[in-house]
This record gives sequence, C-alpha cells and structure tokens, in this order.
Amino acid sequence: MVWILIPAAIVFLTVVAVFVFGWFSLRPVNNPVKPIPNLPPSKLTEVRFPSAGKTLQGWLVEPETQPSKGVVLLVHGWGSQAADMLGWCDFLVPEGWTCFAIDVRGHGRSDYENIVTMLKFAEDTHAAGKWLSTKSHLSSQPLFILGHSLGGAAALLALSEGFPAKAAIISSAFARLEAVTAYVLKKAFLPPKLFGWIITLTWTLRLKIDLLAYQPERTIKRVGIPLLLTHGDRDPVVDYEELHRLVEAAQGLDFRVLDVPQAGHNNLLDFAEYREGVLSFLQLKSSP
Repeated sequence: MVWILIPAAIVFLTVVAVFVFGWFSLRPVNNPVKPIPNLPPSKLTEVRFPSAGKTLQGWLVEPETQPSKGVVLLVHGWGSQAADMLGWCDFLVPEGWTCFAIDVRGHGRSDYENIVTMLKFAEDTHAAGKWLSTKSHLSSQPLFILGHSLGGAAALLALSEGFPAKAAIISSAFARLEAVTAYVLKKAFLPPKLFGWIITLTWTLRLKIDLLAYQPERTIKRVGIPLLLTHGDRDPVVDYEELHRLVEAAQGLDFRVLDVPQAGHNNLLDFAEYREGVLSFLQLKSSP
C-alpha cells in the first residue's frame, strides 16, 4: 500500500506546487527602472496619463522637423519597459516618425499593479491612444501601433476592440495561450505538456475569465487594418511556429509577413532587414 501512496503523494504535491506557481506568475517582474538612452536629435518629453485608476509613464520622442510622418505607439512585452522600446526610435525618429513608448502598469515608471494580464496591457494601450487624441498636433497625424511580444498580443486585442490605428506591426507575438504557459513552465524547468493545463486552469480561476477567448489567433480575425507580422526564426521565448499560426488565422485580412532569419526574441533591431521592413511598411501605409 505504501508503494502506491508515495507516488500518489508526489504527484499531488507537484500539482499543488504548479498551481501555486501559476497563481503568483501573474505578478509583474519587478525589474529596475532603466535610464533613458541617448537618442538621435529629437524632442524628448516625459508624459504621464491615467489608465483604470493608475498613472502611467510614457516617453514622447518627436523629430526636429514637424509635422512628422505619423505617430508610432510602442508597446513593450512582459517584464520589459518603455526604455527597452526606445531602440526603435533610433531608426524611426531620424526618418521623420514620432514615437510614443509607454510603461504598462506594473512595469518601468508606471504605477504598480499586483496582477497584470494581456487584457490590462490592452487597456493601457487604449489609454495611451486616448491621451494622444487630446494633443492637437498629434491627433492630426496618422496613428500606428507597434507591439512586441506580449505587447504585440495586447495590440491585436486592442485593435479588435476598435483601437484607432491606421496600421499595426506585430513583433514576436504568440498566437496561443499554450505558448505562454510553455515558456512560463520551461523557466521553472517543468514539462509544459504535462503541466500546461494546470497553469491555464489557475489563471482562469484567478481572473474569472476565459483567457482562451482572448488568444491572438482569435482576436486577429477581428482586426480591420493592415498588419505586418514579424518574427525571428531563432526566437527562444515565443516559438517561430506561433508566427505561422497567426498567418493562418489572418487569412483573408490585409497583412504582410516579415521573417527575420537568425533573429531571436529581443534582438530584432540588430537586423537591417527588420528595420528596413518596418520603415517600408510604415511608409507604404502612411500614404493617402
């Protein structure tokens, strides 16, 4: 009898441990706030704006020559911050684009929140768009959105809810919740195929919503603007297969694909074909 109870107890305790792990995995990573790097000649403005009772931080980077070609809202990924997205300004601002990089709640300089999800990322994206609409010299310019990783998934959700962008760039985003749980479990050295369902169940119980309904491969079907879907084929965080799933889900929509050979998750900016592809897409979609 004992030889049966011991394995059963081990399995039970493991399931409980994974459940507890999943329960607390929605708490944002408390990374140190990064200093603002040197930027090309531009006007840099620190911005604060409200979102769901929180105060968010953002950096507005405008080219010296005004008006700009358009405004690109930059949305970072999980555990990241606006400072990480300012690298995009290095090549966008000199070409005449205004960039608005925001810290989603629980990240960077924005107010802390105990539980942060893709839905709250999307809510903060809407809040950033609302702030831009109150500035006359910005609201008169075409608005674009560039979301990276979880920020890309949140951008698709916000767009499916009517975010007023002219076009969007979705960078290194996942298509399925399964890809997120796999990454979370791999970091904890746990097999995703065995324990993924526990993480999904945990998040569903804690948030009291069906997260599967908000998966990017579902929300992308409700996006009515042009998209650039881009991904590195050596991405260790979000598997390259997720791009293929987004492409499959986007059939019938106005979209382009930008593959970046040899690129990982956070080094897309190191590749000229990525920078050139983003600029080309923005230029094309900013034309009347």
